[in-house]
Amino acid sequence: MTGDPYFKATPLGGLGRVGGNLMAYETSEHLIAVDCGVLFPSADQPGVDYVIPDVSYLLARRDKLRAFVLTHGHEDHIGALPYVLPELNVPVYGTALAVGLARSRIEEAGITPDLRAVETGTWVEHGPFRFRLIPVIEPSGTNTR
Repeated sequence: MTGDPYFKATPLGGLGRVGGNLMAYETSEHLIAVDCGVLFPSADQPGVDYVIPDVSYLLARRDKLRAFVLTHGHEDHIGALPYVLPELNVPVYGTALAVGLARSRIEEAGITPDLRAVETGTWVEHGPFRFRLIPVIEPSGTNTR
C-alpha cells in the first residue's frame, strides 16, 4: 500500500477463536478484506449450521471495497463467501487450491464469482494494495498448499 497516510486494520471475525475469519484493511478511499470464513456453531446453538462474520462494516463501506484475499482454503477462511458475495461482489484472490475450493462452494449457491488464482510468491497490485500469497510449510519441510 502506498501514498495514503490513513490506514486502518479492523478485525471483523475470528479474533480469539477458530473460525469466522475476516479482516478489513483500509485507506481513506479503498478497502480490502482478507478471508471470509464461517464459524461452526457450539453445542448451545442447536439448529444453526454456520455462523458468519458480521459484514455490516463492509456493507457500510461497499463503495470502498475492492477485493477479498484468501489466505487458504479452509472453511473458517472461505465458507462465508457464498453468503457475502451476493451483496459484496468484488474479485476474490487466492491460490489455485483456495480459489478452487471457494469456487465450488460459491457456485453451489448460484453465484458466478470473479475468482483470481495467484501463484504463491507473485506480487499482486489491486488499487493501492500490494500483496503476495506465501506457501505454508509444515515443520517437516513439506508444502501444504
